Amino acid sequence: MKQRDLSDLRRPAKIERVFRGKEDHGIETVTIHLEGPGWGQGFGCLCMTDEAESRLFLQEMCAAFDLADPERLVGLECHALYSTPYGTIDGLEAPSGKRFTIRGWRKRHYPDHAPTPTEEKRESLLNTIAWAERRAAQARADLAALPELIDWEEQP
Repeated sequence: MKQRDLSDLRRPAKIERVFRGKEDHGIETVTIHLEGPGWGQGFGCLCMTDEAESRLFLQEMCAAFDLADPERLVGLECHALYSTPYGTIDGLEAPSGKRFTIRGWRKRHYPDHAPTPTEEKRESLLNTIAWAERRAAQARADLAALPELIDWEEQP
C-alpha cells in the first residue's frame, strides 16, 4: 500500500490563546486559537454540558503537552491535525508526538457518539443529498404550479 502524504493534514501551528467559558449565546465551550503560516483557526469549539466538563477537556488536552495549567499552553508550538485539507481541526499534536483529538475525547466520554472522520463525512454527504432532494422536489412543485407572471413590458 502506498504511503499517503499527510503534509497538508498536519500543519505547524502556535497556540495563541485558550478560551474556556460561555460563548456569546451562553453555551459553555472551550476554544483553542491557533495560528500558522498565513492562517488562523479555532480548535475545540464543542458545546460542553457544564464548567466541569470544559475543565476536564482542557485537563486532558494539557496532558498531551505534559502540562497541568491551560494558560501555559499559550505560545507553544504544535501541529494542527486535519482529516481533510482546509476542514475543521480534528486534533493537536504536541512536540513530543502526543496527540489530543476530538474523536479520542468522544471515545473516552461519549463512546456511543464517536464516529470516525469517514463516518462523519458520509453522514454529512447523505444529509446534503437529502436536503438537495427536498429542494429539488420543492422546485419541481413550484415549477408545476408556476402561474403566468406579469411582464410589465407587455402591460398597457
